[in-house]
Amino acid sequence: MERTTSVIFIIGAPGAGKGTLCKNLARDFGLKHVSVGDVLRKAVLEPDVDNTILKYVQTSELLPTELLFSVLNPHLLSGKEGHAHIILLDGFPRQLDQARSFEEEIDTSGTTDTSYEKLLNILKTRHEWKP
Repeated sequence: MERTTSVIFIIGAPGAGKGTLCKNLARDFGLKHVSVGDVLRKAVLEPDVDNTILKYVQTSELLPTELLFSVLNPHLLSGKEGHAHIILLDGFPRQLDQARSFEEEIDTSGTTDTSYEKLLNILKTRHEWKP
């Protein structure tokens, strides 16, 4: 049986609590948290880092979408953590073309726009036993 992986984009202003939300959801529900910022900061520490990536990160510029995907894909495709195969993608997309490219590259079966409060309520009650 093939398992599907759902990707939830976590976007918001700097300091809005995206990282904290993702860390808590990952811990409490066994989800996988991929932070674009963390992935890029780790990538530039690698000895064989692409100089183009290094330049963009050092100048705090947004990477071109194709280049960003080349860095992100291994993290999205590696070891499915947790039982639900849900990835919280923190800090992506930052531009409309990134969202479009993601839809083209990845099979997207649907999207949802749910308020923070409703999402938390759903996740809190999801695993409650109801006779």
